[in-house]
Amino acid sequence: MGNNRKVKVIHNCDPVKFEQDVNSYLADGWKVSSTNCCAAIDSHEYDFAPAFVAILVFNGVERI
Repeated sequence: MGNNRKVKVIHNCDPVKFEQDVNSYLADGWKVSSTNCCAAIDSHEYDFAPAFVAILVFNGVERI
C-alpha cells in the first residue's frame, strides 16, 4: 500500500458554487486545512468581488 497525500486549493468568487465545491470534496473524504475570504468594505463602489478560498488535504491510503 502507498500513501495518497494530496492538496487541493478551491477558489471561487461565487459563495454558492464555493460551498458546493467544498462540500463535494468533503463528501469524498477530504479535510479542510485552511480557509480565507477576501472582501472590501463598500466593494460595490470599487467593483471588487469577494473571493473565497479553501485549502483541502487528503491523507488516504491507496492500494498499489
